[in-house]
Amino acid sequence: LIFPTRTDCRTTHSAALNAVRTRYAFSREKWFDGLNSRQLVAAWGLERYDLGVTALQPDLVAFLILSTVRRFAQSADPAISTKHVILAGRALGLSEEKSDELKAYLLNQAVRLWSEQTSEKSDIPLGHDGYLKLWSLMDPQLAYDFILLDEAQDTNPAVLSVIRNQTCQRIYV
Repeated sequence: LIFPTRTDCRTTHSAALNAVRTRYAFSREKWFDGLNSRQLVAAWGLERYDLGVTALQPDLVAFLILSTVRRFAQSADPAISTKHVILAGRALGLSEEKSDELKAYLLNQAVRLWSEQTSEKSDIPLGHDGYLKLWSLMDPQLAYDFILLDEAQDTNPAVLSVIRNQTCQRIYV
């Protein structure tokens, strides 16, 4: 398929990165590197989280923090909230009181992580989900006559919110 020369063919990642790079002076590593549980444990010095009835190992705590930020980054929501917090592993069998305590802790840590990911003063990487989220939070207005979004079924709500907010014709494939 050949498009006219005035057609701008790009991925949503490319559009997002072009827009957010003008606002943030991040290193290549901060933009593109990922962050796994072990890296977060090491960076923050995470320790076991004691809930009295059980304790969560640092790797699980880091996984839950990262999962919370990932759910937020892929959502259309403007801020991290308890609805982004998921529990897994030993955290699943907790009483409602202990579950709420853990969720509050994880939410606080997820807010901290997102703050570090979006700070020029921190080495914690933002990654691909992160710059897509920053783009969606900017509520960009794209100067197009129409947008053709291929593979729309695989597009996360953060990106879909950007497309939905455009005034041009939108075609979801």
